[in-house]
Amino acid sequence: MNKQFSFKRFVLLLKQEAVMNNRFYLTFFSVLTVSCCILMFFAISGMGKFYDEASYVTMMLFFGTIGGLIYGTSAFQETRSSDLLSGYLSQPGSILEKYLVQFAFKIILFFPILLLSYWIASNVAWFAVDATLIKLTSIIPRFSFSLLFDPKIYPVLSKIHGPLDVFVTMLSTLCFAFAGSIFFDRYKLFKTTLLVAGLYILDMVVKLMLTKFYFPVYAKGLRIKVNEYESFWNLYNTQWYHYLVGLGGALILLFFVYYKLKEKEA
Repeated sequence: MNKQFSFKRFVLLLKQEAVMNNRFYLTFFSVLTVSCCILMFFAISGMGKFYDEASYVTMMLFFGTIGGLIYGTSAFQETRSSDLLSGYLSQPGSILEKYLVQFAFKIILFFPILLLSYWIASNVAWFAVDATLIKLTSIIPRFSFSLLFDPKIYPVLSKIHGPLDVFVTMLSTLCFAFAGSIFFDRYKLFKTTLLVAGLYILDMVVKLMLTKFYFPVYAKGLRIKVNEYESFWNLYNTQWYHYLVGLGGALILLFFVYYKLKEKEA
């Protein structure tokens, strides 16, 4: 077991990753915060009173998905070339430890980065609009994390029933990006984006075919109909489909990422 995992070695690898790539993490955090702040400033000022609590959720989902694709594909940068890979594999530490380090920084760390970045950006944008264009105090509340758990805002959102839906969507996208970082040697972000887009289109095509088969009267053009009903544990059937496909696919990909890294070692 010590050969496969040593806590002391693992901590040293974590420190090494933090020291060697601290500039990347700071840059990503800064760019995400600034871009989010700029977009939210124009969104709030443009929509005015129509920008409500639900808009905060959709904006977070947007930035979490796009940011997850970029951030996740930055894992395993040493696999870009045979020389970098050879040096990476020769470093002290087992494959399991190196995998867990990347998992910790590229999967787990992403969510604190996103939440802190989004909190800063949304509040700065709110104060900027309030100070320069529109008095927002009585129109739009400032963003707080409690809004994400307010059940009243989710009925107005299409296909988003709660904070778990938002988390699963971002996590599954992040895991696909994480897998793309090891499966693709070059143009990782571009290829992973195409893969995720392709899977989304495939999902829509399957739903469209089922709609035309089960609801021929409703199916005109590209209209999709899905009957929603509350299933067990107070979750909708569409939520269970979302969780099984998203989380199930993510877990399978994480499993194969480890074995892909093992394969590169051989």
